[in-house]
Amino acid sequence: MKILGWVTLLVFATAVFASTEDPIAVALLTEANFDSLVINSTQNWFIMFHAPWCPHCVRLKPTWADLTTEVSKFNVRMAWINCDDNPLLKDRFAITGFPTLLYFSNGKYYEYSGKRDLELLANFAKGGYKSVSAEDIPTQPSSLRLFWRIFVKSIARFVDMFETNPTLAWGIVAAGIVMMVLSCCISEWIVQKMERKYAPNGAHSPPRTASASASEPQPVSNSGKTKQD
Repeated sequence: MKILGWVTLLVFATAVFASTEDPIAVALLTEANFDSLVINSTQNWFIMFHAPWCPHCVRLKPTWADLTTEVSKFNVRMAWINCDDNPLLKDRFAITGFPTLLYFSNGKYYEYSGKRDLELLANFAKGGYKSVSAEDIPTQPSSLRLFWRIFVKSIARFVDMFETNPTLAWGIVAAGIVMMVLSCCISEWIVQKMERKYAPNGAHSPPRTASASASEPQPVSNSGKTKQD
């Protein structure tokens, strides 16, 4: 019985160790281990930046886990990063939407923007990433540089939306135009109201004082005498 107990314990410990060290498992990356595992790695990494409250991320997670067996033969590790728990990584890569899928290889990274289909994702990881532009892996950016990167990335996403979802894109444009018109109308109404409130009554000049009236020249009659009021 003791031998059986020790064997059971050994099998259990082996299973636990294998589950934590399994290269096929999806890795959980954080701000503490990102650079050591990804930047300094000889492997390629396909990483999902996600938020736990995002429904698109929740739907993609099973597919992301299935990708591990598809790409493990190609020296690719799968991972995900919770951006709520790792805001510095979120800012570092200017993540503006979830999920954001980035592929890391040889000191560069490539953003996947296609459909979240198992086959398409696998093809991207196996070599399709080479068809998109490579970006240098950034260090922690300054606030101004971060704002500019987020602005440029947001514009690029909006331009892509005209191809992927033109109805939504034009709807956003129409809503923006309506908001601009309303803002102009409200601003003009406020300006006019302020002018009426603070302008002199009836747009008349202020009344003359007695000293001012006395200093003004009086009209002269034909007899040479000053004409009194």
